[in-house]
Amino acid sequence: MLLASAFGGLGAAEPVTDLCPEDVMPTEWRGPCLGAQLLFSNAHSKHDLMPEVGNGHLATAMQSDKIYAAGFFNGPARGTNVETTHRASIPRSIYWIDTMHGETFPPGYGRALDMERAVFLQHTKDPVGAEGIIVRERWYAPWQAPTLMVHEIELENPGGISRTVKIQRFRRTRSADLSIQEVNPTRLQALGMQPESVSVLEGSNIIPEADGHPTRFALAENVLSNSVNLLPGKRKTLYALVAIVTSLNSTDPTRDALDTLHRYMINNQAKSSTLFSQHCTAWKERAEAGRVEVAGDLALARVVNASLYFIRSSVRPDWPQGLSPGGLSSNCYRGHTFWDQETWMLPPLLMLEPEAARSLLHYRVNRLLEARKKAAECGSSEQVSWCPQGYSDSVDSTALMFPWESAHTGMEVQYVNGNMGPWGRFEQHINGDIALAARQYWYATHDRTWLADVAFPLIDGIASFYSARLQATLGAQYALNNVMGPDEYHWPVNNSAYSNAIARVALEFAAEAANEVRTTGSKYKDFINQARGLPVLVAPEVPGRIDLKGGYHPEYEGFPKKGDKAEVKQADTILLSFPIGFHMESNVLRNDLEFYESITDQHGPAMTWSLFAIAWLSVGDYSRSISHFRRGYANAQPPYNVWSEYPRGPNYPGCTNFITGAGGFLQSLIFGISGLRVRRDRLEFKAAPPAAIGSTAAHISIHSFHYRSSRLRLEVTAQTAYVELLATLPDAPMLCLLKGDQSPIPLVIGKRYECQRTVASEIMVCDGRSKYTTSMKSSPTVTTTTTAITTTTTTATTTAKATTTFTPTSATTTRTITIITTSVATTSSITGTTTTAITTTTVPNSPQVANTQLSTVRMTGTSTSTILRTSQAMQTARPTLLSTTGNSSAFLTTTHAVLSETPASTSDLTNAVVVFMTVQNIDQPALMADTRLTAAFKAKIQSVVALEAGIEIQPNDVDVELLPGSVVARSTVTPPDGISATAIHEAFQAALTSSQLLRRTVSQELSVLPGIESVTTGPVQVSDIRIEVKPQVPGFVAGLWLVWPVVIVCCACAVLAMCGTAATQCPRAHSNGAVDDFPFNGTWIAKRDGSGTKAESGSLMVIIGNSIYWHGNGQVVPSRIWYAEDGYHMTNPFHDTLTHEVCLINGELVIDHGHEKAVCFTRFRSQGTPEEIPGQEKPVCFERFRPGGSEETPLLLTRSSEDLRSVN
Repeated sequence: MLLASAFGGLGAAEPVTDLCPEDVMPTEWRGPCLGAQLLFSNAHSKHDLMPEVGNGHLATAMQSDKIYAAGFFNGPARGTNVETTHRASIPRSIYWIDTMHGETFPPGYGRALDMERAVFLQHTKDPVGAEGIIVRERWYAPWQAPTLMVHEIELENPGGISRTVKIQRFRRTRSADLSIQEVNPTRLQALGMQPESVSVLEGSNIIPEADGHPTRFALAENVLSNSVNLLPGKRKTLYALVAIVTSLNSTDPTRDALDTLHRYMINNQAKSSTLFSQHCTAWKERAEAGRVEVAGDLALARVVNASLYFIRSSVRPDWPQGLSPGGLSSNCYRGHTFWDQETWMLPPLLMLEPEAARSLLHYRVNRLLEARKKAAECGSSEQVSWCPQGYSDSVDSTALMFPWESAHTGMEVQYVNGNMGPWGRFEQHINGDIALAARQYWYATHDRTWLADVAFPLIDGIASFYSARLQATLGAQYALNNVMGPDEYHWPVNNSAYSNAIARVALEFAAEAANEVRTTGSKYKDFINQARGLPVLVAPEVPGRIDLKGGYHPEYEGFPKKGDKAEVKQADTILLSFPIGFHMESNVLRNDLEFYESITDQHGPAMTWSLFAIAWLSVGDYSRSISHFRRGYANAQPPYNVWSEYPRGPNYPGCTNFITGAGGFLQSLIFGISGLRVRRDRLEFKAAPPAAIGSTAAHISIHSFHYRSSRLRLEVTAQTAYVELLATLPDAPMLCLLKGDQSPIPLVIGKRYECQRTVASEIMVCDGRSKYTTSMKSSPTVTTTTTAITTTTTTATTTAKATTTFTPTSATTTRTITIITTSVATTSSITGTTTTAITTTTVPNSPQVANTQLSTVRMTGTSTSTILRTSQAMQTARPTLLSTTGNSSAFLTTTHAVLSETPASTSDLTNAVVVFMTVQNIDQPALMADTRLTAAFKAKIQSVVALEAGIEIQPNDVDVELLPGSVVARSTVTPPDGISATAIHEAFQAALTSSQLLRRTVSQELSVLPGIESVTTGPVQVSDIRIEVKPQVPGFVAGLWLVWPVVIVCCACAVLAMCGTAATQCPRAHSNGAVDDFPFNGTWIAKRDGSGTKAESGSLMVIIGNSIYWHGNGQVVPSRIWYAEDGYHMTNPFHDTLTHEVCLINGELVIDHGHEKAVCFTRFRSQGTPEEIPGQEKPVCFERFRPGGSEETPLLLTRSSEDLRSVN
C-alpha cells in the first residue's frame, strides 16, 4: 500500500464526500481513493494540469501528443538565432473512442490517477453507435520495460446483442525538434514485421547540443484496427504499444525498438497481458522500500502521494539523466537540470530511495569533463562565468565548476540569444549544492567504495574550484565576491550568506573525504583554513525591527544595496539552518525567519514556504509553522495535485508539473515534522506533533526510510515518536537508539521503540559516540602488555598497535591481553617487539559490536589459548556467559552456549525432505526445443546449486529435470544420526515459503543467460509450495527459484557429515557481502553440557543466509546474523538487547558472549569436555589450533593457524 490513511478529520476544506464521491465514481475506485492512493475526477481538466505517466526513461502528460525521453535534447548548447538546447519532442499516436456523453462522464464513471500502481485510468460507456458498451482504459509506462509506453483499452458488452465499436486515431509524424523518416513497408518486411500492423519512425535531432554528435531515435508502434466487433457478454482488450529507443543506449535504435515491439506482439500479444501486473509489482516494491504515511488526514495524504509519484515518474536508478524542475513529461525550463535537483528533489529520495538519489549524483559524475573545462575557462571572457583576477594562475587541473543549467552533455546551456545570462555567470552556489548532496549521501550510506571510486574526484574537484575562486583579504580571511545567491533578485553581490556557507561545506567535506579514502596533501589543510576564514556575516541589528534582539544574518555584504528594494525572490538565507546545517543560536534563527518572511515575494515558488515551515518547526514555534506548511503545498492543483510553480498571481501557473515544489514539500514532512537530520555519524530527530503543521492526522510516519544499509520507520503522534527497524542488508552495521542521555539500545528487527517526542534522540551505529554522552565511569587501571606488530604483505606494510585494559573479576585473577590490529588482505608474516603501558578504559553501557580488532587472549594458569575477535570498546575479559531465559533452553543454557556438528552415519537413508512447487511463466516446450539453451539452462542450475551449497558439491552431482510447470533439481545426501527429516522440515517450512531474497538470487543468476527471455512469458513465479517428508527418498527436489534454499537443506545434512573431518571442507569466510556467501548456512546441533552428548532429538539451529531459526522445546524462535567489517554478529533470540560475535573454527560454530558485563568466547568440539579455567566461575572451552592447520579460518580471514601459533 503506497500510503494508508485513516479517514477521520481532514486537514483541508474538502470533505471525503467531495474527494471520493460514492455515488459518482466507479465502485472499485472508492477504496483506493479513501486510502489516498487514487485521485478522481468526473470532468475533463485543463491540459497543463493533467498528470504524467512515466518510468524515468520515457514520460508523457495525459492528453499530450508528445513523449519525452530522458537525455534526448535538440538545439545547440549556445543558442544564437535558435532556441538553446531543450527536450526533443517525440510525436505519438493517440487513440480514443467517441461516446454519446461528449465531454462529460455519466455517474459511476470518470478519470483517475492511481498513484500506487502508477497508471492513469478512464472509465466511460456508450460509444457512438455502440450504446451499452463499457470502455475501460489505462495508460502507463512500464517500469520493467523502460523503452515502452502502453495504452490498454478494454471493451465489455454486457448486453444481449453484438456491437461494433469505432476506434479513433490521431497520428502525428512531425516534430520541430526532429528529422524524421517513416520506415517503408519493404524494409519492415525485411525486418520480420507485417507492414499493416506496425508503424515505425526513425531519425535524429535536428541540431545536436555539441557539434557533430546527433542523437538518433526510433519509434515503433503497433496499429490498432479502426473497429472492433463485440459479441454479447464478451470482453476484449486492445494494447496500443509504443517503443522508443535512442542512440544514447543503443547502436541500432530501429532494430531494438522493433525487437521490443515484436516481443510483446507475438502469440496474439500474450506477453502484453503481463505488462501491467509486472509494472504494478515493481511500483509496489518501490513504495514498500520507501514512503511517507499519513493516517487521518486524507487531503494531506493525497498531496504526499502525488508529490512522491511525480518525482519517481521522472527518475530511475539505472538511467542517470538528471531531473528538471518540470519533470520528464514537459519541456518546462527546457528540461534542463539546475540546483533544484540536489537541493529540492534529491533529499527526499535519499531517505526513501537512495538508489535514485545516487543516480542523480551520477548524472554529475558522468559529466566531469565539461565541468573541468568550465572551471578552466572561468573568468576568461564576458561570455563565461565570472572569476576574479588571478584565478587562472591558482586553479589546478582537477578543479570542477558545474554549469547553472545543463542538459545531456554537461555543457553550460544558460544562454539567451547567444549570450550567457547572469545566472550562468554568477549563480555559482550550485557547486556547493552538489557537494552537500554528495556529503549527505555519504553520511546516509557510508558506502566507502562509492566515496573512493566515484564521489571523491567530484568532491575534490569542487573544493579545488572554490579554493582558487576565493579571494584573500586581511589576515586569514577570505571573500567570495561577485555572486548570485538563491535570491535571484540581487546580483552580483559579495559574501552571500548562502553562497559562503555552501562553499564552506564543499571545502570541509573534501578534506573529510580525503581522510576517509586515505588521500593526503597540503591542499586539504588549505581547504580547512579557507573554510574557517570564509565568513557568514552576522549583523547586530535587524533592519527595521528593533523588537528583534541578538542579530541576524544579512543576505549579503551591505544588504540591502542602496536603492534596491529589500525583496527576496525565494528561500535563501533561511537555508543556512537546513539543509546546510550551519550552527547558530536559536534566537538568531528566529530573527532570520521573522525578518525574511516579511520581505519574501508572496508570489514566489512553493518550496520557499516549505523550508520556512521546517525552520519554524525546528525552533518549536508551531503557530508559525502551520501557515507556512499549508502554503508549501497550496500549489498542488486539483484534481490530480499537479504542481504549478506559482499558486496565483501574474505568472500563474508557471512551470507544470513543478516537481521542485513537490520535493520541497516532501522535505517539510521527512525533515520537518520528524525533525530528522542526517549527521556525519548518526541520525538525529526531535519530532513535532501533527498539529504543528495544522493536520488532524493521528500519526505521520516516514513509513520506510534508509540509513546505513538498514530500513527503518519513524512514526510521530501527538505525544510520542516510535522507531522501528524493518530490515537490514547482510553487511549492515548494528544500529542503536539513543533516547536523550540514556544508554544506547540496539535495534532489533520488528520491535517498536517508544521515544519521548520532545526529547532529542539519535540513531547511530552501535559503536558510535553520541554528542549527548557525558563522562563515563572509568575502570581501575591495570598493567597490560602491548605488542607492536609489523605486518608485511605483498600489497602494503602497516604497523598496528593497541592497548587494552579490563576490570578484574577478583583479586586472584591475572590476565594478559595482547591486541593485534590489522587490515591485511593477504597471508602475512609477523614479528614483534614488546612494550608496556598503563591505560584506563571506559566501559560502555550497552553492547558495542563494530570496529573490532583481532585479538589474542591468554589466561594465566592454563596452557590453552584461542584466537578471537572483540570490540575495541569492549576489550575486557570477564567470565559471565551467554544469558538465557532459563535452564531448559535447547540452545542457550545458563551454563554455556555451544553449537557444533555431529558426524553422520552413512547407513541411514530412511528419510529425506522433498520440496514441491509450481513454477509459472516458463515455456517448457520452447525451452526444450532449443537444445543449446536447454543445456545452458541446466548448466546454470547446476552451477548455482554447486556455488550456493557452501560445501564441496560438484555441478555434475546435481541432476536437473524439466517437468511441466516446474524445474526440478535433485541431489543425494545422507541425513546424520539423531536428526529426523521431520525436524528439518519444520525448521525450514517458514523460511522456504517466505524468502524473497533466496528466490531473487537464483533469478538473477538465470536472467543473464542469453536467450532466456525467449522461453519466459513473464517473470518467473513460484507458487503452491509444500514440503513433505518422504521415506526412501535420499535427496531433495527444488524448483527454478528455490534451488538454493533446498540446497541449504541438503547442505545442513552434508555439513554435519563433512565439516568435522577437515577444515578444508568448511565454508570459506564472507567474501562479497551477499547473503549467499555466509559460511554458516546449515543445520547445527546444540550441545547441552560439557559431556559432548547430543541435544534432544529435534533440537536444531538452522541458518539460512542472515536468518537463524532456533528449533527446540516445541517452538521455532527467529534470530538474525549479519556481517560487518569486523566479522559476523548475531542477535540473541531471547534477549533482543544482546548481540554476539559468531565465527567458525575448524568447522565448529563459536558464539561469543557479547553481554556488557563480559566478553567471553565459548565453543565445544564434537567430542571431549570443556576445560576448567582456574579462577573462572563457569567453564569456558578453549582449544589451541592444531599443528599443520592449513586453510585460513573464517574467523581469522587471511591468517592461517600456523601464522597465529607463531604469535603464541
